[in-house]
Amino acid sequence: MIEMGARILEDVGWSRKKATWGIGIVTLALGLPSAMNMTFLDNQDWVWGVGLLVSGLLMALGAMKVGVKKIWDEHIEPYTEMKHYWMFGPIKLFPVWFAIIFGWWTWQAITWYPGEWYKWLPISKYTFTPGTMFWQWAIVIVVSIILNNWLADRMTHSLEV
Repeated sequence: MIEMGARILEDVGWSRKKATWGIGIVTLALGLPSAMNMTFLDNQDWVWGVGLLVSGLLMALGAMKVGVKKIWDEHIEPYTEMKHYWMFGPIKLFPVWFAIIFGWWTWQAITWYPGEWYKWLPISKYTFTPGTMFWQWAIVIVVSIILNNWLADRMTHSLEV
């Protein structure tokens, strides 16, 4: 966890030592409250746990668009001892699994907060509402779009494609 954050800071010009210390201190500061109270990050577990399901959907749709077999042939099979392409076939079923699981979670959360499922503040009251997921995802998407060019302009290491 520290390596990934430190590498990103290095890519925008920080020294390795400064980046590692910076990420370490931030990780410690953000980790202490959850170490003291196990329910402190319940909301973030809910929001970003379900967010991983959404990112899985996007990855599956991308793989289907490019071609699951093409991805296997060019990017997985040449670099692994695992020779079981059939394991990647179910990727095509992921949108169905997503609809079932995401729909069930959303419906369940709506029943936990009848009439208030769309609310997200205060987070301590609306920890598991669909509203808290959608609002926080929207905030992160907007901030990411705004900061994308700013961060790209400061990158010191270019990606060679």
